[in-house]
Amino acid sequence: MTTASRVTAAALCLTAVLGVSSCSSADAPPEPTATTNSTQPEPAAPEPTEPATPEVVIPTEPGDLVPADQIDAAREAGVTVYVSPNGDGNGIVVDPDATLPEELIAEVETVEGMPQNATQHAEHLGLLGDVLDAHDDAGTQVIAIIGFAEVTGNSAEITGYVAVGSAATGKFTVRGAKGEVLAAAQAHAAANPGTTIVDLTD
Repeated sequence: MTTASRVTAAALCLTAVLGVSSCSSADAPPEPTATTNSTQPEPAAPEPTEPATPEVVIPTEPGDLVPADQIDAAREAGVTVYVSPNGDGNGIVVDPDATLPEELIAEVETVEGMPQNATQHAEHLGLLGDVLDAHDDAGTQVIAIIGFAEVTGNSAEITGYVAVGSAATGKFTVRGAKGEVLAAAQAHAAANPGTTIVDLTD
């Protein structure tokens, strides 16, 4: 065999070998790829939320009823609130610059009349004192005109008249004849808008 023939035979052999290798690589199944068997964390449950506290609305309009548990807050907010000593503890909004509403005047008038004896006189003064104390707390201006009695034993003799006011009137007090007392109270009311005069001697 000549040298050229040997070279040709070697080349053919190399080609055959390469062809087999290429075919073997193409036909072989792909290598398995590694997979990560990781588990995704579950989302955290939302935190429970507290229900929103409803805003407390304080009554402010004259005539509005104020629950007993809101009276202090209403007064701190500048609202004039009257709480009857004969009521259930709830209050009523009052306009401090206007005449008292009829129901508040009617409450003062529960002590109307002239006492006939010492017992009645004491009862009248006690009832009126409770009402005036409530007006002191509210800051409302009211002047009550009552008969002044001289008590002897169990008898009460009317000897004059007195006008007595709540704290907002400066504890207005005048004693004397009926006309003088009433005129003084009216002059005070004219100079202080919002003052209500209640005559308990009629």
